[in-house]
Amino acid sequence: MIAVARFTPAGVPDTSFGTGDQRVIPIGTPAPTTIAQADAVAVRSDGEIYLSGTVLNYDGGENDNLAVVRLGETGQDDDTFGVNDNGQAVYPVPSGQFVFGPGALSIQSNGFPLITQDGEIGSSSDPEFVLARLTP
Repeated sequence: MIAVARFTPAGVPDTSFGTGDQRVIPIGTPAPTTIAQADAVAVRSDGEIYLSGTVLNYDGGENDNLAVVRLGETGQDDDTFGVNDNGQAVYPVPSGQFVFGPGALSIQSNGFPLITQDGEIGSSSDPEFVLARLTP
């Protein structure tokens, strides 16, 4: 699960966001062997909120995924985004490659999110990274 909250400029929880000032978002296939983390957040000029990170499934073998969530400006799921129109997309990383934090997220001037995530190939521990650009 990924948790996100919004605060006012005064540093007070914003109760108009999510449910009482926060959202807890199940992502991927929740299971006792699943770890999800958000590493980056960016807000587009129209108020849509993007979160990016990883979903790791330790179910007998490692299965790493790049995860992206898009929320409306009040924290609701954006039902026009994602594979199942549920506001989230999980992109599998090819077998033998791994992704992990920290990552970064930026919104280009055309509104397209640009995502990077640290990673490695196999057990070599050679540093690699993932770079993805999504259409809004």
